[in-house]
Amino acid sequence: MALAYAFTATLASVAIQTTGLGFVLADISAYSGLSPLELGLLLLPHAPLELTAVFLPLAVFLIQAKRKQLHPLNIYSWQSLLLALPLIMIAALIEITVTPMLVTDAINANGGLPEDSIYAPWEALSPVFGR
Repeated sequence: MALAYAFTATLASVAIQTTGLGFVLADISAYSGLSPLELGLLLLPHAPLELTAVFLPLAVFLIQAKRKQLHPLNIYSWQSLLLALPLIMIAALIEITVTPMLVTDAINANGGLPEDSIYAPWEALSPVFGR
C-alpha cells in the first residue's frame, strides 16, 4: 500500500508541476521570442541536481518498501537524505542566481519583452530584470 501511495503521489506531483511550468514557459517563450528549446536549455543548469535530490530518496524508499524494511529507517535512508539536502540547496541557489541571469540576458539580447506583456510589470519589481 505504501508503494502504491508513493508512486501515485509522485506521479501526480510531477504531472501537476510539469503542466503548470509548461503553461508559464509557453507564455514566456511567446512573449520573449525565445524558442521553447532555447528557454528549456536556459533552465537546464539546475535540473540534474534537483531531480537527483528529489528522486534518490524516493528510490531508496521504494526499494525499502518492496523489501518491507520501512521500520526503522536504515542507514541508506539517512545517507540518501544527507546527499539530497546539499544537492537541493545547490540547485535552489543556481535556480535563484544563475538561471534568472541567463534568461534575462537571452530575453534582452532578443529585444526584451513587449510593453503589453503580462510579464512586463515584473521587470520593474525584480532586481534581476531591472538591471
